Amino acid sequence: MGFELLLIERYKRMAALLEEADKSDEPNQESLMEAAVIGCNALKDLAVKNAANDFHQAVRQLQEARKQSRAEFVAITQTFGQFSTFLTVELRVLIAGGFPEYLANQIVQWCLDSYEELRRGDTDPAVLFERVQLLSDQACELAEELKAGVKQEAESERAKRVLKSILKAMAGAALIGLNAIAAFPTGAATALLTVAGAAISGVIGTSVINRAWSPKAKVAGSAES
Repeated sequence: MGFELLLIERYKRMAALLEEADKSDEPNQESLMEAAVIGCNALKDLAVKNAANDFHQAVRQLQEARKQSRAEFVAITQTFGQFSTFLTVELRVLIAGGFPEYLANQIVQWCLDSYEELRRGDTDPAVLFERVQLLSDQACELAEELKAGVKQEAESERAKRVLKSILKAMAGAALIGLNAIAAFPTGAATALLTVAGAAISGVIGTSVINRAWSPKAKVAGSAES
């Protein structure tokens, strides 16, 4: 689709910043603030509400692909073992798309958690888009909080938890973008996945985003409930 290329570059930079913050003995204000700004900008782009939004188009294309390949979709996801085998191809898609292998493996681990949601049925794009908007708001609020200054270690740890959720949502969106080309018969001929495989990836990406959102998540400086 195109949007995923910038998203993946942002993801890699944000992941590096969070890794740097995790290794630091002291709260790393600058790394956390930069990561939050990256997450804010990335999710704001995904949340734009207009007909030209590539992310929204990709979601709807993958939803249509699922309707057109229902029998193969069910066959691939019939057992957890078959689903796990499918994810070995997904790993190749992620690496071919520009993710370093260690980050791609981390994303595949998140994908494993989506199996039950995958088996339950169709997902509602409107709900997904609302989640992306909520995550965008959360990321941008955190960016503003961090710009104001985080001094306490507990606040920095809370900020890192929120940022890791934002990163997870970005991974789900990247999965959707990387696989959207295979949602068309013409694209599937040159892609690593079939149309049904692309549809499965769309549901996986949606599930990863949904799991990233938590209404109870706190940003830096927020009061505990």
